[in-house]
Amino acid sequence: MSFRVVAISTMLVALALLIVSLIISNLYRDAIERRFDALLSAHLFSLVASTSVTAGNQLVGSPQIGEQRYQQPNTGWVWEVVPINASVKGRLASNFSTAQFEAPALVDVPFDEVFQRRYNSEDSNGQIMRVLETEVQLGSETTIARFRVAGNLKEVDDEAEGFFRQIVTFLGVVGLMMIAINAAAIVFGLKPLGNARHELGRVRSGEASTLTGSFPFEIEPLANEINALIESNRRIVDRSRVQVGDLAHALKTPLAVITNEANSLKTSAGQTIGEQAGLMRQQMEHYLQRARFAAQTGTVAYRTEVAPVLERLLRAFRKLSADKSVVFSPAQDRLWFAGEQQDLEEIVGNLLENATKWANQTISVSVVETVLLPSAPKWLMITIEDDGPGIPPEKRTEALKRGLRLDETKPGTGLGLSIVAQLVREYHGQLSFEDSKLGGLKVSVALPIAQQ
Repeated sequence: MSFRVVAISTMLVALALLIVSLIISNLYRDAIERRFDALLSAHLFSLVASTSVTAGNQLVGSPQIGEQRYQQPNTGWVWEVVPINASVKGRLASNFSTAQFEAPALVDVPFDEVFQRRYNSEDSNGQIMRVLETEVQLGSETTIARFRVAGNLKEVDDEAEGFFRQIVTFLGVVGLMMIAINAAAIVFGLKPLGNARHELGRVRSGEASTLTGSFPFEIEPLANEINALIESNRRIVDRSRVQVGDLAHALKTPLAVITNEANSLKTSAGQTIGEQAGLMRQQMEHYLQRARFAAQTGTVAYRTEVAPVLERLLRAFRKLSADKSVVFSPAQDRLWFAGEQQDLEEIVGNLLENATKWANQTISVSVVETVLLPSAPKWLMITIEDDGPGIPPEKRTEALKRGLRLDETKPGTGLGLSIVAQLVREYHGQLSFEDSKLGGLKVSVALPIAQQ
């Protein structure tokens, strides 16, 4: 948001300063042109005042305009006096002046109220000149001469361009200062949103249970609503857990009675009833487990430190399987699972149970922080290996099917790996089987990691 606001404001400031610079430059150019025309007008009056005709109708005069450029060649500054009537002889012009003015027709550029007209003309060198022209009666009605002074418009262009560069440089510096001040004001003004995002991240990672801190009155209602939503979500989860436990408790006794009665019948009908009751128990556990998963995954404010949970589970399995060696390689840093402790215990507990069931002598457990894809968030990777017979690659998919046991000689319900797979999916993690260096099966579980 800060970037978008700063970018938009920067573009608007740049556009506004560009428009201002163009307007100021055009106004300055108009002022230069008016000053240029005033200078030519002064030169024209000086030229008229210093010119006359003799008794023989010969043009004479020694104009002292005071502008050295009229005396230099190829400067684009020239003046001339030419007779209009055939009775007047001669022509007066500035030094080195051979210019032939291409004057527009009077219809196109007429004389103004002071009997002057202005137009642009190109000389033989390709220079554009500003020409000021008038006609004056020097004596009798038959002694009329045309007076012209011309100045090089390139000087106007150069001065206008120089001013434009200066104004663009000045306004550019001002614009950069305005953008910097504007960006600082925007970043400071939007800082409460950044604080709110930080607090949401802490809630999401489990570091905090609600949004804390002071917020401006524009954001405070949003923070209050989010806190209310978090509290409502927590109450819903707690209520769902209570209801799930009540339902499990309510169904456990009737199912146990049905199973006992079926076993007491000692008939094929009783066996069928018992089998169906067992299936009912499995289905009940399955859907109650799914309900618990759905209630807690995707919620906020859950984080579990991994090492203490694994060490506690390993102590229990070492006691249960004292004849087997369980090696634990903890992570160098403290790692946190972005989920509930009960789910982590369920995942690791089922995997350890399978490993101790099939291992011959050694079980290896390790925990690391890893990246599954480049430029992707980090994950928590738990790996459990054993030196047992392993699972053939073609049967590894079947091992995840609910209730399916690959070896009926071993005790179990066939639910462990299915529960693990379902829990991992609920946390959008990954479960993979590989051949272990110990000779058996290597199970790797990638789970979301929480920030400390």
